[in-house]
Amino acid sequence: MLFGITTFAVAMAAFSFTPPQIGPYYALFITTVFFGIFTTPIIYSHAIAGWFETGRGGRVRVFCRYR
Repeated sequence: MLFGITTFAVAMAAFSFTPPQIGPYYALFITTVFFGIFTTPIIYSHAIAGWFETGRGGRVRVFCRYR
């Protein structure tokens, strides 16, 4: 995830150095679109949901202990 966000940022910054040909512009555009997926909330939601899924049993154990 961190690699994708960094690559997206570098590709966005590289637009300022694009020469006046269309090929590099298209390559940067495709790179930006592909790695822009890593900046959406869906990726973060999946990571956080996995974290809660692994720690779910611990929450029940703590609740039952202090009951």
